[in-house]
Amino acid sequence: SVIPLIHSYGLINAMSLPIAIGAMIVLLPVFDVEQVLEHIKTYKPSLFPGVPSMYTVINQT
Repeated sequence: SVIPLIHSYGLINAMSLPIAIGAMIVLLPVFDVEQVLEHIKTYKPSLFPGVPSMYTVINQT
């Protein structure tokens, strides 16, 4: 996740939910689409919390 954990969305969806369901958490310091896509390919996440602008950039890449 690249969503800040200091915001409620990040705290709940990028940290608390994965902990509750026993999922692996992969945190990236900034949104770099190439790095995000590489991590998605490597770790094959079931959950990727993001915001619409992130999904738009990913879909356009």
